[in-house]
Amino acid sequence: NMLNSLLLLRSEEETFATIDLAIIDLYTGETEFIKVGSAPSYIMRGEEIWPVHNNALPAGIIKEINIESRKELLQNGDILIMLTDGVLEATKQVTDMESRLVEFLQTCQDTSPDIMAQGILNQAKLNATERRSDDLSVLVAKLQWQII
Repeated sequence: NMLNSLLLLRSEEETFATIDLAIIDLYTGETEFIKVGSAPSYIMRGEEIWPVHNNALPAGIIKEINIESRKELLQNGDILIMLTDGVLEATKQVTDMESRLVEFLQTCQDTSPDIMAQGILNQAKLNATERRSDDLSVLVAKLQWQII
């Protein structure tokens, strides 16, 4: 809320920021997602892939922002993919980049997180139809823990 207020006071120009957090309890796997205007995150569990999103507007656009969290119980071996909207919006010609991303992720079942992240970035760059004005950032993390 403080960030939103600061952005609203900052200037007359359109200034906004997205917020994308995943807070993971490494003992239980419970993960709290806080997403404000950000692109969906994805969870891969074996062959199953599902998005985590929120329809909140970015901070700095309206006076009162809707900050809701969503909880997911991650399991050992799950893969968490977080990315900026620039990755999904790299091309204006593809109408459903989310579906295309999920199709790509399905081909990465046995790929390491670093290679998967690089593959997502490469796909975004290949699909780009014009010079990008937004950043392309990807985080891929495989959750592995041992019971001691």
